[in-house]
This record gives sequence, C-alpha cells and structure tokens, in this order.
Amino acid sequence: MTTPPSSFDQLCQFLDDPQTGWSLGTFGAIAEFNRKASEDAPLTRDQSTVGIVTSRGAIRIKRHPATRILPYEILSKLPNAWSQGVMICLPLSDAAMAGNALITDIGTDDDALTVNDGARFFDLGLGVSHVDFCIRTDDPALVRVLERYSGLAFSDVGETVISAIREVCPVRVFRSQLGRIEVYQRIPPDTSDSRTPVGPHTHVIAELLAHGRTHAANVPVPDGWLPCLAAYPPNLIRTGDGDLQSFDQEAFDRFQDLINRFSPAELSGIKQQVFDAINTGKMPDAVASPTTRAERTALRVTLRQYHQLHGASDILKRWKAVYEPTGRQ
Repeated sequence: MTTPPSSFDQLCQFLDDPQTGWSLGTFGAIAEFNRKASEDAPLTRDQSTVGIVTSRGAIRIKRHPATRILPYEILSKLPNAWSQGVMICLPLSDAAMAGNALITDIGTDDDALTVNDGARFFDLGLGVSHVDFCIRTDDPALVRVLERYSGLAFSDVGETVISAIREVCPVRVFRSQLGRIEVYQRIPPDTSDSRTPVGPHTHVIAELLAHGRTHAANVPVPDGWLPCLAAYPPNLIRTGDGDLQSFDQEAFDRFQDLINRFSPAELSGIKQQVFDAINTGKMPDAVASPTTRAERTALRVTLRQYHQLHGASDILKRWKAVYEPTGRQ
C-alpha cells in the first residue's frame, strides 16, 4: 500500500504544479503567487523549506509540525458549478507573527528570496496577528516616506503611503509562520476596475480590513485555527481566464482524495451519504438535514458534482428541489 504524503510533502506536490496558485494574507490584504509552465522556475527544496523564484515573484513554504491542510469546496453563482481551494492552517498559539499595529522600520530583510543589497524593510503595521505585510525598497524617496511615518497607524496615513508605494512599485513581502510570498512585478497603473492583475500581485483594501476577519465567511476554518497560507488547484469547470471548460474528472478525483484525507469527517461524510443515497434511488429524507452552514454547502456542492458526473435525472431533480430550489444558487 502506498503511504499518503505528509502535509509538507503534499504542499511540495502542489508547488511543483504550475497550474496551482497560492495566496498569503487575511481578509482585505493578500498576496497572490502564480506562474506559467513556461517560466524558468526550478523548485528548490531542503528538509525545512520548499520554494520557487521567478522574475515576477517568489514563494517559500516552511515545514511546521502543526500544519493542518483543509481542502474546501464552495458554491459558484453558476448552476452546477463550484470552486475549491486548500486552506493551510496553524493553531492560534503557533500562528502569531509580529502583529505590528504601527508602521515599523525593521531595517533589513534577512530572509529575502532574492538579492537585496542596500534595501530597507518596513512593516506596514496592518495589525494582523498571523501575517506581516511588508515593503522592501532601496528607493530613497520611498524610504523617506516610510521613515517619516514610522510609528504611526496605517489607518491614519495609509492613503499617502499607498500612493508612494504605487509610484515606486517596491517588492511587496507578505509572510506568516508557514512561509512568504514576494511580489516583484509592477503594480498596474489603473486599479479602478475589478480586473485582477495577471501574475503575482497584492491587494490591500482598507474597507475589508476593517471587518477584522481572517478569511472569507464561506470558507470553513475550524475555531482555534488560522489560515497562514492557501493553495488553489486548477478549477475543474473554468479555465484560469474564467472561461467554461469541459469537466475534468481526473482532477476532480484528485481533489476528492484530498477531501477524504484532510477535511473534517462530518463534511466528507455528508458528501458520501448523498452520493450513496442518490446512487441507490433514495429520496432526500434518507439523509439527515445539515445543521451547519458548512454541511449545507457540502451537500449542495455534492448535488452539483453528481450532475457533472452523471447528468440530469429525475431523482437528482427531486434532491435539488429540496436543497437548491429555483432562485437559489
């Protein structure tokens, strides 16, 4: 019998796949890393870290004994579609970072993933306990701005600081106890629309940060844990550009293996109950009604997956009438 990979080995497998994207941050401030298969980006690994450096950005993941992998599936606005991801979490007691609530001059970045001779390192002081949001720069004008505002709250001077950062486009460094993402490519000149920049990039949105949440409400993270990194295997129904594509059952099976290995038993269990019930011709009352938001989502996602696997049927229509009636997505 093949031994399943450890948590760290699983993350290494994710990183070795150029179709898998990554993020590190919190609700309202996030760094994203992705790469093209054609980019010259060899994976480097030792006993405690694994990483990739490209001309546009870099990522390093750290081994941690308390790492918990939490694959999840959430509903799409498209009928019979869903999205998926993997939250990579640590217990509250292991996840703490500096948590600076003021702009802070750190000095130098001793863990930089590229050469940074003479660069200064500043924490923007967003006051998030499990992620540091930093800037690395050797630009004299930006250094003067950050020195001037060191010791002040980002909420008081953020607009000025962000404007200075946008003009210079320094290296943005987001880091947690599970690793870091560095973004090198320039910040797009126009962010007035909702288009996401192509390639590694960052977002800092004050209105969302003000909610004080660590992650989106529809992503199930258990109490006592914090998401310190996230991976995004390729979507099974949509391309990276958002276009619809044929259902990829091989990728679906791989992700269901992750669900069965790493998800809370109540979520993987309800999925299996629904599949078994429909396969044997049972009606919706054959499964106990879900009692939590996560369980309801798991059940509805399962119905959409069943549709992709087996197509429309009378019995599936009856299940959807109960759990996905007209007008609800």
